Amino acid sequence: PDDGRVVLLAFACRPVRMMTHPLVVSLSAAAAACNRRRRVSGVLPSGEGVFLRWLEGRARDVCGLMSRISQDARHTYVTVLSAG
Repeated sequence: PDDGRVVLLAFACRPVRMMTHPLVVSLSAAAAACNRRRRVSGVLPSGEGVFLRWLEGRARDVCGLMSRISQDARHTYVTVLSAG
């Protein structure tokens, strides 16, 4: 059951293929739109072929999004850095 608790989850991952700056900008916009639909806020900095992502929202929403991301074939080496 979801008790409405807000959680913060930080993770790192690598994309399967190298991404140009325009692709990163497009990905960031798509991620922001997806986050809004799920009532999750987030940040998506990247550099040197690594994405860091912070997600914040209700536990159910953040965990659902993280489950989807971790199963997405476009991501490799998905590593949770902090959760709580």
